[in-house]
Amino acid sequence: MSDDDTMQSDSPQNLRNRKKEREEEETPKPQTTATTTNSKWSNAWTRFLFSVPMIGGFILILWLGPFYVALLVVSLQVKSFHELMVIGHSKYSALDLPWYRVLNWYFLGVANYFFFGESLTSTFRNLFIGEE
Repeated sequence: MSDDDTMQSDSPQNLRNRKKEREEEETPKPQTTATTTNSKWSNAWTRFLFSVPMIGGFILILWLGPFYVALLVVSLQVKSFHELMVIGHSKYSALDLPWYRVLNWYFLGVANYFFFGESLTSTFRNLFIGEE
C-alpha cells in the first residue's frame, strides 16, 4: 500500500461517509406499529388528565382572591430558588464555602421583603390589622 492510497482512504470525505454508515447502522428504525399509536394516545390522555386539575386549581386560586395568588407566587419563587440552590450546591460543594445556603436563603427573604413587603402590607392591612 502506498502513501497515496493511505492519504486517499483517510480523506475527510471518506471519513464522513464511514461515520454516516456507522450512524445508520446504529440508529434503530422507528416502529410504526399499533403499540406506538397506543402509547401516543396514552400520553395524550395522561397529559389531559393532569392538565385539567392543574387548570382547575389555578382558576380556584384566582377565585379565592389576591392573598392566595400572592401565596402561590411566593411558593413558586421558593420552590424555584430551592432548585437553583440544589444545582449551585452541587457545583460549589467542592469549594467548601461557609454559610453558602444560609446566605442565599437570607438573600431570597430580604429581596422578597423589599420587592413585595410594602405593597403587600398596605394591600392586606385590613386582613392583618382589621378595619381602621
